[in-house]
Amino acid sequence: MLFDLERGIPLPQRPPTLPAARAAEEIAPFRAVLDAAEAVSLADLAFAAAGRSATIGGARIAADPLLPGDALLDDGSAVVPIVLRRDAPASLRAALAGRFVLAVGSVAEHEGFVTLVADDVRDLRQLEREWKAITRR
Repeated sequence: MLFDLERGIPLPQRPPTLPAARAAEEIAPFRAVLDAAEAVSLADLAFAAAGRSATIGGARIAADPLLPGDALLDDGSAVVPIVLRRDAPASLRAALAGRFVLAVGSVAEHEGFVTLVADDVRDLRQLEREWKAITRR
């Protein structure tokens, strides 16, 4: 844990998993959906106040034993853990298993890391198909 020496306050550590450059390329086809949903980049999430509502999207990556959470998202700018509440429905857990996801929730600090406590998770591939169908009309 890092500390703000002037105030003696612990500061969140930067995640040990570095973002992959290919993640930005992988989610590029979903940019219109992410923009329409007003998703913020995962790097910008680090500057959001705890408790703030946020929408994020990215590629789900393999778990890192040094990071908390139920899943990790990478958008090429940062890696952020996604946390589900204990009473989260099975449908939410299943949606989080998708390869590319859009998550809506609240910014929080969990075990010293900036995380998103997800209230809703959607498959970006499905959202992209629906977006194309709507915008073709």
